[in-house]
Amino acid sequence: MQFSAYSTDQSDEIKSLFARTFTDSANEVEGQIVADLAEDLLATTDENDLFVFVAHNDAGKLAGSIIFSRLTFASGIKAFLL
Repeated sequence: MQFSAYSTDQSDEIKSLFARTFTDSANEVEGQIVADLAEDLLATTDENDLFVFVAHNDAGKLAGSIIFSRLTFASGIKAFLL
């Protein structure tokens, strides 16, 4: 397994991974909702507010991805949402 930070050319691959994963674990509607959310986060979130990591199996196929996006609260608390 190879772990790395994501590059912008992997966005479609990540969207497809989330669609397949959440369709298999829930249903097709849920899979599309999560895939669209991932696509939106990757496309519209400022790069300073986004940390994305990927894992590729030994054959080079995307096996996993995780997206952290920054949350800022009025109280000044800063956190990252998984």
